[in-house]
Amino acid sequence: FSPMQNPNLSVQQRLNLAMQLLHAGQFEQALSHFLILKKLGLTDFRLSRAIGSAYERLLKDNDAKHYFAESLALNPKQPDLHFALANIALRAGEFSNAIKQFKQCLAFDNQNIRVWLKLGQTYLQTEQLDLAAQAFTRCEAIQPGDVDARLGQSRVLQKRKLFEQAEKILTDLAKQQPQNTKILSELAWLEKLVGNYTRAVTLFQKRLNIDANNPECYEDLAL
Repeated sequence: FSPMQNPNLSVQQRLNLAMQLLHAGQFEQALSHFLILKKLGLTDFRLSRAIGSAYERLLKDNDAKHYFAESLALNPKQPDLHFALANIALRAGEFSNAIKQFKQCLAFDNQNIRVWLKLGQTYLQTEQLDLAAQAFTRCEAIQPGDVDARLGQSRVLQKRKLFEQAEKILTDLAKQQPQNTKILSELAWLEKLVGNYTRAVTLFQKRLNIDANNPECYEDLAL
């Protein structure tokens, strides 16, 4: 018998094997074992969570969402599952639901900069600029000088057509971290947006010199 077919595996043995397969990146095989355990009547929030994780890795978001919700029904105190559900909602374009799930995360830990950052980015996508700015400000209060939070603030300012203020943020960041390609890219696109094409080309070229193996660098410079 293969491990899959072996009826003599105990529940614990099959669970251990499934978790090993999951951590090894063999998601389909892990899922098969998890589902056998489910059919055997095992009910545990960790099993539902593991099934959801396997489905998520297999890019089957609807199934992942079902099992994450099932796990939360059995044990509501899992903020990371709310975060996973928020990201699934974002991929589906369900921004209101994503915001709801991010807020659920923050109800458990309102100092989680990763969640505040994603919440700010979601508000930015939905043109809720005041809320986006507040979220990015909260990020900076938790971790002063956070680059992603500062980039978020610059994008809010660009949306408001306050280009000089946005440029100042990005220029200051570029001085602090001259090799950071994310900052260089943001600043280059802003320069292009306001018509400073020569400056934009210089910045895109600098980014290309740092990250020469990234095809996006060539495409951006060509554009």
